[in-house]
Amino acid sequence: MTVDEWLAILLPGITLDKGAVSALSNQCKRLYDLQAAADYGYESERLVALYVAANLAPITIEGLSASVRGMASRKEGKVAISYTASAQKAGWQGTDWGREFLDAMSDLSGGCIIVGHAD
Repeated sequence: MTVDEWLAILLPGITLDKGAVSALSNQCKRLYDLQAAADYGYESERLVALYVAANLAPITIEGLSASVRGMASRKEGKVAISYTASAQKAGWQGTDWGREFLDAMSDLSGGCIIVGHAD
């Protein structure tokens, strides 16, 4: 399955910006050793989709799912969102998708394998 197909499963009915998906997919592939994950038995495209969902979904669906960061307030009109302190601190890693991604990465050799760094 492709990253887009996995995203359709993880975020049904949500359309994500293709440029953002591409940029986050490339970032994930640069930062993490997905070949090691594949060798360990994980589907690398699913891991990339988890990473993308964790980074984009909190912005995209604004707390409409239990899988996104906790929200302290929300306003419909001109869209005002404020996250709880713990959600802000946790960032993308605090989403269900982020935790699942990081759990998979930590299975590899007992720790998260990072092969690059963020700019």
